[in-house]
Amino acid sequence: MGIRVAGLGNKSFRFEYRMEDKASGRLVVEGRSVQVMYDYESQQSIPLDDATRKAMATVEGLPLARLLEFTGKG
Repeated sequence: MGIRVAGLGNKSFRFEYRMEDKASGRLVVEGRSVQVMYDYESQQSIPLDDATRKAMATVEGLPLARLLEFTGKG
């Protein structure tokens, strides 16, 4: 099973998921989800900060601009 950050928006980021059968390598399921940064105290969405953006790019081993390309923000 794998998960990756597939794109960054102003206030959100996209995950992509993939699960394969270990024995055969056959794709079992794949999916996507969007997470929105949210401040529960102010009850509103908030922008991704630079530290979070850089951390996600580092985990993915990609330049930040590459993650921004996926969502058309770069």
